Amino acid sequence: SEAEELFELALARNDALRAPALVVWTQIDYARVLLRHSRPRERSKGQRLLEAATRAAAPLGMSGALARAQRATG
Repeated sequence: SEAEELFELALARNDALRAPALVVWTQIDYARVLLRHSRPRERSKGQRLLEAATRAAAPLGMSGALARAQRATG
């Protein structure tokens, strides 16, 4: 979808900028979209994005991002 293409572009650009906090927030927002998808493959990708975001957010002290990722799974 167009939204997924835009999220992928945002992830690539944030990574190129070496902006880990922006990558985390984008991963979480993208994951929230994918987790609502009807296809299991997309939901699985969303879960992987949340796991990556959580791993990156913790050492950065991003408690708000960690809370948002937690809410996305529950």
